[in-house]
Amino acid sequence: MDGGNLSLDSMGGFVYYSLSKILKESSKSRDKNLRSVAMECQKQIFQLFQQNRDAAREDKNADKYFLPFKLACNYERPNIKMIHTSLDAIQRMIAYGYLCGDSFVDPKVYPPIDLDTKSRSDKKDQKRQRKRKLIDVLVETIYMCSTTIDDDQVQIQVIKTLITAVQSKTCQVHDHSILLAVRSCYHIFLTARNSSNQTTARAILTQMLNVVFRRMESYAKQLQEIKISATRQINIPIAKGKCEKSEPSSATETQIN
Repeated sequence: MDGGNLSLDSMGGFVYYSLSKILKESSKSRDKNLRSVAMECQKQIFQLFQQNRDAAREDKNADKYFLPFKLACNYERPNIKMIHTSLDAIQRMIAYGYLCGDSFVDPKVYPPIDLDTKSRSDKKDQKRQRKRKLIDVLVETIYMCSTTIDDDQVQIQVIKTLITAVQSKTCQVHDHSILLAVRSCYHIFLTARNSSNQTTARAILTQMLNVVFRRMESYAKQLQEIKISATRQINIPIAKGKCEKSEPSSATETQIN
């Protein structure tokens, strides 16, 4: 399938060519599932451009094509070059605003993992698992790469991808995902053999914490404004009620006099 007619400046074109790179670096025997999913995504993108090129160019949501990029980040049987390519594509999609990650995922498609033992949760644990969004899956995948793969280039790409996600205005990282992002950078800072990676991890970790504190201050300010607004709305009817009650009493006093 020739993707020569796709627009590189569109989301579909970028995803298509990124998947082509991953397919070139994948193994036909070992990565059958990845190759099948990646080629199916390419087929969908190609058909969209064939059917309506303008509509395909306007499509900016790459969430539906994230699965092959996650599968390419196989930390259990790592292909370092392929993981680096996948992380680089993920980072660019976040930067371009293509990946939002705000939709809830199907646990059958994106099975929950035990982040401590690096294995899939058993059925009882899965029942207790909260609903996960795609951004949670994205950060979990990057976290596992940071803690299981000891490669300088992968570590740098992990750091770049995480800070891009945390600072993004279209891709909101919250709750336990922000904690995983911090843990990833901290782990790289502690374990990196390359002093340059350690320095970078420390600098990015500082940036992440600054972002978290700015958000915390902003939310606190918004909450205070909401409380003030609510208080004013409650007090206005009370004040009116007092005025209405006071008028009859004044009239009564006039009649008596």
